[in-house]
Amino acid sequence: MTQKEIANAVKEAYREALLELTEKHLDPKYALSLTQKNLQRNTGQTIPLQEIDRIIH
Repeated sequence: MTQKEIANAVKEAYREALLELTEKHLDPKYALSLTQKNLQRNTGQTIPLQEIDRIIH
């Protein structure tokens, strides 16, 4: 995957995580780990939490 594809996949996984956190009334501190889980499920890619944080912020 290109860097742009990875960034887009991370952003999509983050949107999914925020929606899930909102629906289940979970603590927002779980957003990054849930994003990582969604990204793994969606793309098979495992990206460190620090990299995910850098991409979404």
